[in-house]
Amino acid sequence: MAGAAHAQEGVQVLNWWPEHPTKSFFAGKKASCVLGVRNTGQERVNVTYAAATLASPYNASMSLFNFTGQYLGDVPLGPGEETSAEYTIFFPRQLPPRDFILKVSLFYSANGAFLQREFFNETITIIEEPTWLDTQLIGLYIIGLAVLGATLYSAVEFAKGQGWIKKSKPVARPAATSSNKDEWLRGTAADPKLRKKQ
Repeated sequence: MAGAAHAQEGVQVLNWWPEHPTKSFFAGKKASCVLGVRNTGQERVNVTYAAATLASPYNASMSLFNFTGQYLGDVPLGPGEETSAEYTIFFPRQLPPRDFILKVSLFYSANGAFLQREFFNETITIIEEPTWLDTQLIGLYIIGLAVLGATLYSAVEFAKGQGWIKKSKPVARPAATSSNKDEWLRGTAADPKLRKKQ
């Protein structure tokens, strides 16, 4: 265990999120972390891969999602040497917009032992990407209009029942009458005037 602790002290990892400096990420999108790895120890190390987990902000030991590890090329680093790498994370679309804890670790080997260095353990925010048309908002508008329409209809019916609004009586329309009962046959083969000429 002392050897693992000594080896961990010999690797320094700096990170930078170029597209997300505020640590706010969109659900359903990728995010890249640039790693700067420096071997500050006395032994040679091989940088192998990086992996991340998403944890609950209320209990950091409760892992909610494991991201796919990414192979970084098994880069050998002698004492004092540095390298950089990029680790890309894809945040699932089903993540709700709220805070999470993101933990990112670097895995490397030294003297035949496989070691891990957690270099990022911070609270991040998942946000919704702005859209031109929000279907949830449209649904709320439709429900609101339906409730408003039902309320207006009930109010009008109540007012009619109280006599505040007088019911309009239908106006009797005179029936359309024609003195010539054969008028609708005019111009057709059944027109009696045309039959008389034949």
